[in-house]
Amino acid sequence: MNNNQQPGWPQQPENQPQQTEDGQQYAQAPAFTQTPPKPGVPVWGWVAGGVGVVAVIAVAGVMVFNGLASGNKQSEAAPAPIVSESAASEESAEPLASTGASADAGGAVYLFDESDFSSPPAWLVKEPAGWTKETVKDGMLSYTNSGLQCTFTTYQAKLEPTGETGDEATTAMVMASEIAAVEKSVGKPVEVIDDAASTYVKLRGGDKDIELQEAELRFKNDKDIDVVYRMAVRATASSNGLMELALACPGSLTTESDLWLELTDAVSIVDAP
Repeated sequence: MNNNQQPGWPQQPENQPQQTEDGQQYAQAPAFTQTPPKPGVPVWGWVAGGVGVVAVIAVAGVMVFNGLASGNKQSEAAPAPIVSESAASEESAEPLASTGASADAGGAVYLFDESDFSSPPAWLVKEPAGWTKETVKDGMLSYTNSGLQCTFTTYQAKLEPTGETGDEATTAMVMASEIAAVEKSVGKPVEVIDDAASTYVKLRGGDKDIELQEAELRFKNDKDIDVVYRMAVRATASSNGLMELALACPGSLTTESDLWLELTDAVSIVDAP
């Protein structure tokens, strides 16, 4: 076990996603899973026979992780992650407001809007300082912060037709499936705090934002430790794209909601190169 692998978490291959000169990342698959893609072309997961892959993988690790703070001990408040200078220098615009909602003059592409992607989009990730990155599977990256005892997951996939029409209905179907997958993976009571909130992330160059449906869930892991699990989903139905984010932290971490806003502000949905 190397220093980047945590006891109780699924151990991942050490293949790293492609990194551009400015420190931003496109999700890449482990080299042994398929023929290496052409340089600069992101790899997507394929969602077949339903969704819920993010919940199944992320929650599996949370359930057995020994490092979560004990239930009767408050985790120390920690500063928000700091984006590396190389990535931050690329972005000249001010970050989104701390509410997570778009109030900029440029507006947003809301869930009831149809996104204009001609093919499945991709995540562009600014590397947060203090987090260890792992490639989990096609289209999925996981970032672990051992100090905060949290994991942050990004996932991009090609979504097969679901029978739903439009981004809003397809996104709602995916969210319902993800929540069901969390409940099945946990195997014990899951409290759904909210499954109809919104998260906004940057769209392309950042002059507009795009809305994702957000949910917050709470449950106990196998060590009887409280876990807060937050996720956000956006389907781009006309281009068969699926974009997901997930954050899992100990329930005693009082800065979890601020951490979520900081991390989601460090990602953008962009056209695949």
